[in-house]
Amino acid sequence: MLTSGLLLTVALASLTFCLAIVPGLLIALGRRLGPRWLALILASIVNLIRSVPTLLTVVFIYLALPFAGITFSAFASVLLANTMMQVVFFSEVFRSALAAVGKSQFDAAYACGLQTSTVLRRIILPQAALVSAPGFASSLVLLIQNTSIASAVAINDMIGAALTIQTNVGQPAPLVAAGFGYLVMIVPLIRLMRRWERRMAVAI
Repeated sequence: MLTSGLLLTVALASLTFCLAIVPGLLIALGRRLGPRWLALILASIVNLIRSVPTLLTVVFIYLALPFAGITFSAFASVLLANTMMQVVFFSEVFRSALAAVGKSQFDAAYACGLQTSTVLRRIILPQAALVSAPGFASSLVLLIQNTSIASAVAINDMIGAALTIQTNVGQPAPLVAAGFGYLVMIVPLIRLMRRWERRMAVAI
């Protein structure tokens, strides 16, 4: 059961990452490079989502929206709530990285006659990727940890499976095993991000 819970946790984290990464970058670009009115709207949305606990969002989607005729499965509710929160985290990481690059980089590139898309692809985003590496790694770790809220809506992710087994055997060993499972996922991820940060530093 723990193995199936681990696979579900990996699937949930992977789907959340795929769904959140591009919107997070677009929001960061909109807040950094877009008109003031767009930046204000995006900032308001980001602050609103950040102010609500992810668990409350999951419960609201799964239990409250059906009263309005909108129904999601337990898995979809967790995926949607996690994606919303992760979009916000990614956008903040990317926005900070873009701000660290500096407006002078844009001005110099535009003075050379480069188009905005070329400036972003060749100059800004590679530098921002290096700056964002530590924050991005922390967001990925948080993403994996947030999958544990799936157990709140009776999904047997790794925590949910461990709690079920513990109830049956009356021992804490399943919870210890679940904790070890998170370590197995997170520690290699941190090492991989550090290697990526070093390679980006050399490339730039």
